[in-house]
Amino acid sequence: MTSQDDYNVNQSPIVPQPIQNSSNDYVDSPDVLIAPPNKSKKRLIIGLITIVVLLIFGCAVFAYSSWYSKPEKVMSDAIVNVVSSKSVMYNGNVAIVGDNLKLSFDIDGKQAGAAGALNSKLTITDAKRNYIINGSGLIDSSGNTYFKANVKTVVPNIISKMGFDSKEGASAAVDSFIEKVNNKWIKTTDHELSTTNNDYLSVKNCTSDLINKYKDNKAAISELTDLYKKQQFINSNKNLGQKDGSVGFLINVNSQKLASFKDGLEKTKIYKSLSECGNEYSVSNLSKLVNENFAMVDNPIVEVWIDSWTHQITKISANGYIYGAKVSADLSPRFNQTVEINAPSEFVSMSQLKLYTQDLSRVLFGTTELPNIDYTGYLDI
Repeated sequence: MTSQDDYNVNQSPIVPQPIQNSSNDYVDSPDVLIAPPNKSKKRLIIGLITIVVLLIFGCAVFAYSSWYSKPEKVMSDAIVNVVSSKSVMYNGNVAIVGDNLKLSFDIDGKQAGAAGALNSKLTITDAKRNYIINGSGLIDSSGNTYFKANVKTVVPNIISKMGFDSKEGASAAVDSFIEKVNNKWIKTTDHELSTTNNDYLSVKNCTSDLINKYKDNKAAISELTDLYKKQQFINSNKNLGQKDGSVGFLINVNSQKLASFKDGLEKTKIYKSLSECGNEYSVSNLSKLVNENFAMVDNPIVEVWIDSWTHQITKISANGYIYGAKVSADLSPRFNQTVEINAPSEFVSMSQLKLYTQDLSRVLFGTTELPNIDYTGYLDI
């Protein structure tokens, strides 16, 4: 029988011994022999591949981001997106500040195809008082036009300045007129508008047909957008940096590319159809109109802000001077929104409005026809 002491003596601890390899070099660390070499290499290869893939992906993202955020790319996409949009909602303000007078015009509108709606607020401020005139306009899908305005504060002031305060029956006639039309929708039909403008109906039908014909015509729209991509006449001359997820640019117009764009525009399907609606839509007339309006503005500065990812225009700002008065304008559009434009169910027809106006004119002027004068001149501003 073996004792515990015998066991301890005879069973000496196992101590790893150096192993000699074929080149007579000794490996002192037994751990190297225990680690599975194939598994380590596999992990190393996977790790290297992962690093390479991440580097390639990172470089690709950086390269794409750099290209996608180039001013030329951003500006081009923004213009193309405007042309291709199906609907738009917008709000903005136009302000004119002179030495003794300030005009502020707030707007809030939406449009889808040929239908559109607009709410507006005109504030006239001088040293004496403020005038606030609220108004709205709407064009339904059938082409009927509706408008309304708050005339309660304006009409009495005009009547007073014209000296009719003391005229018998004037106060009651004015109150009756205001009650019938103030903030009431007034509807005008194509037929009614065509009685004052012989060309209105044909031009209106032509442009409406044009919108319906080309609003979903990808080939015709691409013809325009491709033309602009080749002749990008709206350029950035300064990057304004990032703000609220949008990148801003100061913009200017390249006259040479604009001229080339005009030449190419005359060859597009949409323009050829538009030019058939009337001479006012010719390139030369449109250019003249734009040039005349821009010529009125001294030292114009125009900013455009574009969403960094969607490349949709989020804001347009313009500043300058007209006849010494400071002019500023801001417009914030939101494209391809769900837009509903419903015609008012209650309204005053143009024939009814004419009767109301004749009743007022009969009391004030003794005739059913209102004198052809500038009534705004009687506003105390």
